[in-house]
Amino acid sequence: MARGDAEMRIRVPEDIKKWLAEQAKLNCRTQASQIVFTLRSAMSGAKALDAESEN
Repeated sequence: MARGDAEMRIRVPEDIKKWLAEQAKLNCRTQASQIVFTLRSAMSGAKALDAESEN
């Protein structure tokens, strides 16, 4: 991610924070990169569901 990217502070439950840290470590990513990866994956899934519902 670039310095020009938007910043956002969020609060998450402890179990999500722990899961995120574990996933980031397993995938050799920073926690920020893991969040972006997870959100982009969810966005792709949502787009696929939207496309199916249009047909």
